[in-house]
Amino acid sequence: MRSRHNEWIFVAFAGFSIIFIILFALQKKNYYMDAIVGLVFSGVYYLIQRKYSLKTWCIFLGFTPVFLNLVGLQFGFFALSIYGVGYDKILHLVNSAAITILIYHWIDIDRKNVAVKIFIAALVILGFGSINEIVEFVGQRYFHIYGPGMFSQGDLLPPTITNDLIRYDTWWDMIFNLFGTIVAAIIIILHKALSKNRHSR
Repeated sequence: MRSRHNEWIFVAFAGFSIIFIILFALQKKNYYMDAIVGLVFSGVYYLIQRKYSLKTWCIFLGFTPVFLNLVGLQFGFFALSIYGVGYDKILHLVNSAAITILIYHWIDIDRKNVAVKIFIAALVILGFGSINEIVEFVGQRYFHIYGPGMFSQGDLLPPTITNDLIRYDTWWDMIFNLFGTIVAAIIIILHKALSKNRHSR
């Protein structure tokens, strides 16, 4: 029953990605490749789900980065900031935390060596983050894609905001990825501690 319910999640997200492909192709041509990546990701993720039978919350967590990116592109969230910290940086932090937790759960076959598995999950997401920065650089430098999204450096913040987060965008993206893995590690450790306390009662 849960498996069939989970399949509908993938169908819904694929439909969500197709809608954004059409919207971006009509209105914001720089971003439609992001939506295509979302559609491809939903297919690959579905194959992973078929093999490993991920829990529903894991599936939603895996879709979080693509969802936040597409929604941010459509509704202009990349122009927003909180105390000079733009949506792009918040996205790096939240997405890194989400994917680190997902990868940790995926490799958490046994209950031992929690620290080692957190470390492995963090290394994986930091590696993906570095690849993402390379893709952004290539997209902007050689394919002349400008603005936010997976294929360009930068965001839509107003020019009045000038700080190191913008000046050193690539480095700060990677730093926020690291912050995200630290947040994920804290969440995992607290969850393990609370679970242990419940079982000991």
